[in-house]
Amino acid sequence: MNVFEMLILSLILISYPLLIYILYIVANKNISKEEKGSLFDFVLISSSFLVLHYSQYFEKVLLTFFLGGIVFLALFKKKLLISLLLESICIVSSVPDYQSVLYFLGFYLVLNLLYFFYLKYQNTRFSFFQTYLFLYSSSFFLWVILFYQSYVPFSFLYIAVFVVLMNLLRLLLVQGEKMMKNHLEFQELQKEKQIRLSLFKITHEIKNPVAVCKAYLDMFDVENPEHAKKYVPIMKEEIERLLLLLQDFLLVNKANMKYEVMDVNMLLEDVSKKIKPLMDENHIQFLVDTIDDELLINGDYNRLNQVMVNILKNSVEANAKKITLKTHLTSKVLEVYVTDNGEGISQEVLKRMREPFYTTKPRGTGLGVSLSNEIIDAHSGKMEYSSKIGTGTSVKITLPLYIL
Repeated sequence: MNVFEMLILSLILISYPLLIYILYIVANKNISKEEKGSLFDFVLISSSFLVLHYSQYFEKVLLTFFLGGIVFLALFKKKLLISLLLESICIVSSVPDYQSVLYFLGFYLVLNLLYFFYLKYQNTRFSFFQTYLFLYSSSFFLWVILFYQSYVPFSFLYIAVFVVLMNLLRLLLVQGEKMMKNHLEFQELQKEKQIRLSLFKITHEIKNPVAVCKAYLDMFDVENPEHAKKYVPIMKEEIERLLLLLQDFLLVNKANMKYEVMDVNMLLEDVSKKIKPLMDENHIQFLVDTIDDELLINGDYNRLNQVMVNILKNSVEANAKKITLKTHLTSKVLEVYVTDNGEGISQEVLKRMREPFYTTKPRGTGLGVSLSNEIIDAHSGKMEYSSKIGTGTSVKITLPLYIL
């Protein structure tokens, strides 16, 4: 094997395990610091094993030189125990005579003292990396001149390849660590975003039951027994729904759906009763035109109640004077329509209104439509908006029927 073939083989044997390591930590970005440290120890040992395993293809001089590169990687990652082990292997397995053993023992002693100096003063401008390359290359060249003068012509090539290889491996290590660090920071930002999103959802969804309770309290006459009999159960139910919402959002996760066979007419009747005080307060004509038959679906009663209340409240806030709630039945799906003659929505807003946080209201959170759409999607349904400025808005909700 000629010199160039030995150089290429040494490059492969040293860099291959390290490249696998970098690719692994980049692909598995959730790896812990302890796991990463153990993997790097394995990389160093693997590189040393490969170099020693194919040592018969190397001249002793070149073998000694490139094993020192693996020692550098250990020190660069502050793996002192591993580096001491590798230094011992390097001296015992590769240097060809007694004098060389003493020479490299002295060199590694100086190197370790230099390393401890680096650990103590690493916040200064002292560069252990560049100092190591300079000292190791100089020591190697001096060793060749003293003991193996026949290798002097090739020593410059060895040193050049060694310096390029070490710089390349250092760059790969630094960039790989940087990529993983950036990903972990991005994950933290995403987690924070989800928490903020959940908090916004809490704020938005709490307002609906609170608004219903306030409307009934405004109408409540403590001297009228009928009011207590009629309004208190409704307010109690809204408070229970409010507690359920808080319980879901405290999990900082998407609310779990609890599906059961339910009658949509009962849901719409319940929603109509609860929203009527808000309609009366705003002098809105509220028309309900539903099919007088069982409309069974497999759904979450409370979540669909949220959706309907949110849609009707939006119609009220659009300054509508007339709002219609209507159902239509086909062979496989149920269609629920909420139509108003309010201010309407522009086409630009219609395209973006499903985006979280997008809102045209001065005090809106931009989450009502987004959350409602998520709930309908979870029911394998579809929610469609159509609107025209100055004419009004129509919302169509399509839900699959429950087939007995």
